[in-house]
Amino acid sequence: MLHVFYCIYGFFRRLLLSALRIKTVGVRALIVKNKKVLLVRHTYIDGWYFPGGGVNAYETAPQAVIREVREEVAGIVSKPVKLLGVYYNTKPGWDDYVVLYKVELESQGTVNDREIAETRWFDLNQLPNDITESTKKRIEEHIFGVTVEERW
Repeated sequence: MLHVFYCIYGFFRRLLLSALRIKTVGVRALIVKNKKVLLVRHTYIDGWYFPGGGVNAYETAPQAVIREVREEVAGIVSKPVKLLGVYYNTKPGWDDYVVLYKVELESQGTVNDREIAETRWFDLNQLPNDITESTKKRIEEHIFGVTVEERW
C-alpha cells in the first residue's frame, strides 16, 4: 500500500516540478568505515543508495545531511561534514542538484523509518548488483580516484 502511495505521489510531484520549472536541492552522505560503505534500500524504489534526501525550507545542506543520516540510518554524525561535490541531476525530469558529503558516524542505532526497507554495510570491493549507477560512480570517484563527473 505504501509503495502505491509513493508511486502516485511521485508522479504528481514530477509533473508539478517539471511544469513549474522548479529547481530542487538534495543531499547524500558517503559513509565509509573499515573499507565498507553504508547504503540504504527504500520501500518505494528499487536499488541501493547513499542515505539522503531533500533540503527543507530554512535548512542548510549540512543540516539536511545530518538530519537525513539520523532518519535513514539512525546515525549520529561526527561534525564537521566534508563537502565532496555538487552534481546536476535531470533524471527526475526537472533541474535537481545533489550535494554529496563525506560523513563519519559517532554511533548508529536501529532504523525506525517507513521509507527505509534496509540499511547495510557493503565491502567497497563487493557492492550489490542492484546499486544505483550514480551511487556506484560516486564511490568510484571519491574512494578509488576515478575522474569526477558533474552530472549525478
